Amino acid sequence: GAAEPLGTARPTRRCRVHLPHRGGLAPLEAEVMYSGGFDADMPPDFVLCGATAGHAGAGFFAEKDESFARALRKYSPDEPRALLRLVGALGAAYAAHSRRTAEQVSSGRVQFELSTTPAADAEVHYEHASGTPIAVAMSIPLEGGSRLIASFSLLEDGAAPALGLLVPDSAMRSLVEGGCIDGGLSPWQVASRVLPKWREGTCLAEYVPAAAEAVAERAEAARAAALSAELERQEAEQRERERQA
Repeated sequence: GAAEPLGTARPTRRCRVHLPHRGGLAPLEAEVMYSGGFDADMPPDFVLCGATAGHAGAGFFAEKDESFARALRKYSPDEPRALLRLVGALGAAYAAHSRRTAEQVSSGRVQFELSTTPAADAEVHYEHASGTPIAVAMSIPLEGGSRLIASFSLLEDGAAPALGLLVPDSAMRSLVEGGCIDGGLSPWQVASRVLPKWREGTCLAEYVPAAAEAVAERAEAARAAALSAELERQEAEQRERERQA
């Protein structure tokens, strides 16, 4: 087609992406800007926003991540899942940045915990006004889809971590229906009711297997309790039918 005259205004289209599923860590928020409209050949620009645009996102340049750069090079507006693929690559790049930052600001105990749990996602928590790193939160996958959250203080080396537990919705319903825990609890409250106590001198490499075992035992107890309750209900209904016969 004919070339556009110089100075031709091209529409800018924007949308916002919010990736909440980071294993209990802070969500990634970014604004997606299409400088030539949604059907332009050029890939969109991503600008961090919300909490991600603060201290946590400092020094993050997605284009320096090889996987994200490759996704940009392959971008085509004709591909139905083009934006989803880019957002997925952006999320992976940001997770890698968060982990690297946690490793850079950590020392002593926290650095050791990071080095012995390579599968964990990690992020730094900052003092809002000064931007001082105050804690490193780690999210570790457990069997069955649960995730252990461990937040270590950077100001008090050796202090026990704050522990949280994220449980899949189906497993949570089973725990509640089985009477193991109450509904509507925060991950920190769930952890206090399900996970074993953190003993002095424990490290995550030792604690994670114990946590996974505790979650599995509670899940099995919940299933057994739910099955027992269902059998009692059926027996009561059968007795009632016999009584009315």
